[in-house]
Amino acid sequence: MEVVIIKWRDASLHGQQTKFEEDIEDLGLITLITAGVVVKENDEAITLCMDFAPEQTSWRSCQTYPKSCFKIIKRIKIPKKFDTLKERRR
Repeated sequence: MEVVIIKWRDASLHGQQTKFEEDIEDLGLITLITAGVVVKENDEAITLCMDFAPEQTSWRSCQTYPKSCFKIIKRIKIPKKFDTLKERRR
């Protein structure tokens, strides 16, 4: 299992308002930073989730991203026994 941090470019929403010539200069793509647990990956896309429940082997809040939009991807391996480590007491 691994966590990734991705810097990528995405479409930008510009609303329904009328755009005038002076407004057009500011329109463009946006740069985002996204992180998550890798659920699925192939040459074209990667699916990340916000939460993973190892006891149930289930994922929550999943989203798939096209790799063609990636600028940087940083991978962080999670040790296989991570979920068996002792929790810190407060």
